[in-house]
Parts: sequence; C-alpha cells; structure tokens
Amino acid sequence: MERKKESLDYAQQALNIERQLGDSTRISGRLSQVANAQLGLAKTEDAKHTLLEAMPMLLAGGNSHSWGICQNQMGDILAEEGKETEAAEYYRRAAMFFLQQGDKYNELHAREGLYRVTKDLLPQEAIIHLERAKQLQDSIYRQETGEAVGRYNAIYYNNILRQEREQAEKQKRQTMTISIGIGILVLLLIILAVYFAWRRHKSLKGQYSEINRLYQNSIARDMQQSEQLTDDDKQFLQQLAAIIDKTSENGVFDVGTIAMQMHISILTLRRRLSYTVGLTPQAYIMQVRMEKARYLLLNFRDITIAEVAEKCGYTQMPNFTRAFTRFYGITPSEVKGNKE
Repeated sequence: MERKKESLDYAQQALNIERQLGDSTRISGRLSQVANAQLGLAKTEDAKHTLLEAMPMLLAGGNSHSWGICQNQMGDILAEEGKETEAAEYYRRAAMFFLQQGDKYNELHAREGLYRVTKDLLPQEAIIHLERAKQLQDSIYRQETGEAVGRYNAIYYNNILRQEREQAEKQKRQTMTISIGIGILVLLLIILAVYFAWRRHKSLKGQYSEINRLYQNSIARDMQQSEQLTDDDKQFLQQLAAIIDKTSENGVFDVGTIAMQMHISILTLRRRLSYTVGLTPQAYIMQVRMEKARYLLLNFRDITIAEVAEKCGYTQMPNFTRAFTRFYGITPSEVKGNKE
C-alpha cells in the first residue's frame, strides 16, 4: 500500500512539472500514469476524472496505444459502477483498436469486459466476445506466454464452467424440490381421498342394514295392500324378494340358487311366479332389482347412483343405467333429480 501511495505521489509531482513545461504529449502520458496509480489505490472517482482528461490528449498527441489502455480502464470503472451500456462503448473502442494493432493482451482485456457487461443485456453479442476471448487465450498460450497464460486460461474458463455448473445444480435442486413438493402434495391428496372414501364406505356400511330393513318393510307394506293375493302368496313373494335382494348384492342371480334357498325346485318356483304375478323367475328378479333401485333413489339422498347400482348387484354403471332406463323409461339421474 505504501508503495502504491509513493507511486501516486511521484506521478502527480511529475504531472505538475509537465504542466508547467506545457508539453501536452508528455502531460497526457503523465495523466495516464496518475490514473494507473489511482486505480491501484481504488480511487476510482479520481481515476475517472483523470482518464477523461487524458484520453483526448493522448489521441491528439498520437499516443493511441495508451489511449486504448485508458479506454479499457474507463470500461472497468463503469462496469464496477453497474453502468454496463456505457462500459460496453469504451470496451468496444478498445477491442477494435487493439484488434487492428494486433495487441492480443489488451484486446483480450476488452473482450472479457465486453462479455461481462453484455451477457445479460445482449447475450448473442456476449457469445461472440466470449468466443473471441477464447481464441485470443489459445493464441497467447501457443505463441507467447506458454504455461503461465495456459494456467490463466484454465482458471478463467474453469470459473465460467464452475459458475455454469453451480447454476445448473441450483436449478436442478430447485426442480427437484418442486417435484418432491408436488409429489408430497399429490400423495397427501390421494391419502385424503382414500381416507374420506373409507369413511364414507364405513358410514354407508353402517346404514345398509337399516336401509335393507326399511326396504323389506316397504315390500311387506306393498304386499299387504294387494287384494289380489292370498296371505300365503304374499308371504311367498315377500320371502322370495328378500332372498333376491340378498343374493343380488353378492352378484348372484342364478335361478337355481334362489330356488334352493326357497327350499323349492326351479319348476315349482317358475309355476308359482307365473300363477301369482305372471312373470318368469328372471323377469321377477329384474323387477325386484329395479324396484329396489328406484326405492333407494327416491328415499336416500346421500347415496350416489354408483352406490345404488352396487347395492342392486351391478358392477358397471353403464349396465345399470341401461337396465334401469329400459325398465322405467327414465334414467336414474332423472329419477334422483326429479325427487330432489
């Protein structure tokens, strides 16, 4: 730090002497020295004023090389201040000048600066500068500086690659975090859906015995109100309807099974049904199932149509809807809607 202060003091004393002598060419050279010393001490504001004074004089005096270096220095200062657009103009002038002069080191400085200040605002231009910087690095490595510049090249581009990798890893972690969060949310929703479905099933299961009791009572009332049937016929039909209702819930519609549970033969069952209600066993089974479906739709608001279908022995909703519509000429939805 002390040496830098001494360098600045020496450069300012020399500048004052040259000002007294009045040689503008030498004054411009001293100004560039003062600016370098000020930059070394991080006195960027002072260095900016010094460079602004020096650059026109350097250009007028024909010291274009120092003028180009000052352009790079001014670009560095403006870039640090966040003035990317202004910094880019200084870097571009320096890059074009050193390209014409064949000065690879100082052109590299300008290209690196251009990449930094244009990568967000002008990404396509930034890629051009980055590619040119790589070419310059390769050329310097091969022709002039050998291993030292090679190390710098490796460090520089490794930093870029490291930053890109870190950014990619960060995005990957964010994507993974979001994916995990969505997965957890979906899992929670599935668990809630299963839980509520289980609760509803449990609740309905508790209601089914009561529903069956009420339905059997309804059948009994209907039988009692019939004046065309004997008491024996009423008892027979009520018992048969109860067995059909029970077996249909388990998906059993076999006439032989139903007759066996009634402790009669299939022929006796067919004759008895034909005599009492004028129906075949298959037709009577369908009638019992459809009447139960209609009873549930009209009397139990909380039961869905799908649950009604299940209670009547249908595993597929379309099959239930078609059978119900053929039997009554109206869909289950219309029955439930009209009721509500």
